[in-house]
Amino acid sequence: RYLMERLKELKEKYPLMGDVRGMGLMIGVELVEENKDPAVEKCKAVIKDALERGMILLPSGDSVIRFVPPLIITREEIDRGMEIFEEAIKGIQ
Repeated sequence: RYLMERLKELKEKYPLMGDVRGMGLMIGVELVEENKDPAVEKCKAVIKDALERGMILLPSGDSVIRFVPPLIITREEIDRGMEIFEEAIKGIQ
């Protein structure tokens, strides 16, 4: 729940994040253009930027980023991951 809440908070700040959905610790974040079309290239760029910052994200389809952290992840690790993810999103805006 904590990871989902953090991602939904970011969704409110960044229109690039069109949807946040999932169950448990498997969560998808769909990236969209201003006209709500899939943001395919921006998705690739966010994944690449996050990797360069030390966070591995998986693509799911053309414009969805999949979060699949280990079951033993801590709140501190989620917070650090959200910092990295937000920096990657900011770099694309």
